[in-house]
Amino acid sequence: MHLLPADIPYELSEPEGGIVAYFDDPTSEAVAVLGRAFFHLDCGGMLTVSFSDNSSLLYIPLEGDNSEIAEVPVGVGFLEADGIYYGTFVMKEFTFLLTAEGIEQRQFIYLLVHFITN
Repeated sequence: MHLLPADIPYELSEPEGGIVAYFDDPTSEAVAVLGRAFFHLDCGGMLTVSFSDNSSLLYIPLEGDNSEIAEVPVGVGFLEADGIYYGTFVMKEFTFLLTAEGIEQRQFIYLLVHFITN
């Protein structure tokens, strides 16, 4: 489906995870797709990319705000108690949620930009 960038940044491992499709009828098109990919970072952190063509299947901890990356509206946040960064955006008719832990803010923004622009 080409939803993840073909060019993964060098500090990320190859993705692990999968995609689930939901059908009303097995002979018809999927009514919803939900995917998740896990990337380990060289620094010991982890990046999780969740995506769905039905945003109600994703828990989005924040709303998109006035931030933009490459003209794509983006919601970005940080849960200090958990040490987790969040970024959410809609692209290619899919809602994406990136979460990262064990990394610095600058590195998270770099990864978020990479996933939007590649």
